[in-house]
Amino acid sequence: MALTLEQLEHIARLSRLELDPSEREHYRKQLAAVLEWAERVTGIDESLHPEQLTSHEGLRPDNPKDSTLADDLLTNSPDTERGFYRVPRVLDQ
Repeated sequence: MALTLEQLEHIARLSRLELDPSEREHYRKQLAAVLEWAERVTGIDESLHPEQLTSHEGLRPDNPKDSTLADDLLTNSPDTERGFYRVPRVLDQ
């Protein structure tokens, strides 16, 4: 992608960067190269994969079941309050 010096100056201004006149051409070329690379990769299909993906046969089925109740977990805590873990204060009021 061709990037003009005016576009580079606009980007620098938005980024609050001050570029010396000697730096402008150098950064224009670098940013143009990055933008060209980004244009190339945006056309790649994200679903492409270098290896053939297979189904996961042989794995156990994913059967939902009840999880541990919060009250059971709180019994392991040395200090609780209104259904929550109570911890020491770390911030001043």
